Amino acid sequence: MKVFLLMVIIFSLFCFSCDLFDFSGIEFSNNFWAIDFTPGSSNSRYRVYAQSYAQGKFCNVWVENGAGVTKAQAQEIADKYDYDIRQKMIDAFSIKNINYNGSVYDNSIVFADMMGDRDGKLCILLLDLKDSYIAGKNESYTAGYFWSGDFQSANKSNQRDIIFIDTNPGMKGKTPINDACLTLAHETQHMMNFANTYATRDAVMDTWIDEGLSSAAEWMVSGGHLKDRLEWYNENEERGGLISQGNNFFVWGNHDGDGEGKSRYAVLDDYATVYLFFQWLRLQAGSVEIYSSIASSVKSDYRAVVESMSFSGWEELIKTWHAANYINAGNGPYGYMNDRLLININTPVPPRINGTVTLAPGEGVYSFIQKGFSPASDSGRNIRYVSLLKSVPSVENTFNDGRVLLTYNANDSRNGSAEKGSTTGILIPAEIGAKTARTAGRSASPESRGPYRVGAGDLTGRQNFAAAENDYNE
Repeated sequence: MKVFLLMVIIFSLFCFSCDLFDFSGIEFSNNFWAIDFTPGSSNSRYRVYAQSYAQGKFCNVWVENGAGVTKAQAQEIADKYDYDIRQKMIDAFSIKNINYNGSVYDNSIVFADMMGDRDGKLCILLLDLKDSYIAGKNESYTAGYFWSGDFQSANKSNQRDIIFIDTNPGMKGKTPINDACLTLAHETQHMMNFANTYATRDAVMDTWIDEGLSSAAEWMVSGGHLKDRLEWYNENEERGGLISQGNNFFVWGNHDGDGEGKSRYAVLDDYATVYLFFQWLRLQAGSVEIYSSIASSVKSDYRAVVESMSFSGWEELIKTWHAANYINAGNGPYGYMNDRLLININTPVPPRINGTVTLAPGEGVYSFIQKGFSPASDSGRNIRYVSLLKSVPSVENTFNDGRVLLTYNANDSRNGSAEKGSTTGILIPAEIGAKTARTAGRSASPESRGPYRVGAGDLTGRQNFAAAENDYNE
């Protein structure tokens, strides 16, 4: 299995051409390599000159020259990692006692350090990442990244376990330390997920699962819900409305771009919905241990989640979550267990008035049923229909007048085709006033509400980000 896994990682994802984890004779200094995420850069790497600002028990914090971060701030981040973030990440996302090549590593962070510089500490670099962020014009920015290429002994690899955290605008808000620590937790989970994959899986985890676990990591260190993710979901009508058309996390990034059904900010729908989904998983499971079960699974796709939740299959799981977003009962599977903030999430309005919708795998939409409705006979083979009742929480296969129709694509392959289904095209009556109230007085321009945190791969395209693994010897 280890030989096969190494081949998968080398040839299917990273195409590494040099020996992994062999850093003998390397001298580490204050010179780092960072990835340039600006358009047209092709994810090339550039030199960053930094100073050591804080040395913790389990981490070292470096700051790019001129980044505007103080030593006190760096030390606060180091302390937060040492005494809060690190143990929470180990408890929730680590494989314990990893046996690799005859040696046993206590957890996934220790194993990642073995793949890195083996100094027993995580390297944290605070810098102004080069990206396409322009205040008021393009409000998406790279909040930070982990890059598995830094485990490679090759040209322009940092050859250590390292996480990059943006300082502009990433640490320019009202809560710079908290913002930096959210990113640190998010990227630490990504690093651990890669380590888990290398240790136990035959393939890297699907993007939506890796991002869902990282959203959970942010929640664990935030002290509360992620306001930006909930606001994006609840105000979707003012920010493009693609969630109403079905866009969610399962086929990650499929609505990015220009044209009908696309937006430059569509990936924020993915982040918002995967955050809700992984909160729903936790609340239904009754414990954060659900994250540990998913993170340590040997499965790399939807089965890691389905088996951890003991559902009969992906179709049952995604149907129940979609139902929960409308019914939102105070207890049971069709809601968020009376969570103070999640109990009031907004139901997306119907996507079209002509009665048809095209849905990618995992996507679902809602509309109001009136007498005489029946789904179109030419619906896609993976399109499913159920009716929802909020007053007495229930999901049925009959389309009674006055219920709400859930139309969804049950395909469990994220590479599957989008398919056509039916909607009634009628706005849910209870939502008419709510939609008007939410829209009144708000700007329709996402640029007026940023900046927005996204991952490095989502700013430039995940395939381009992965392709940066392949050009060490440029």
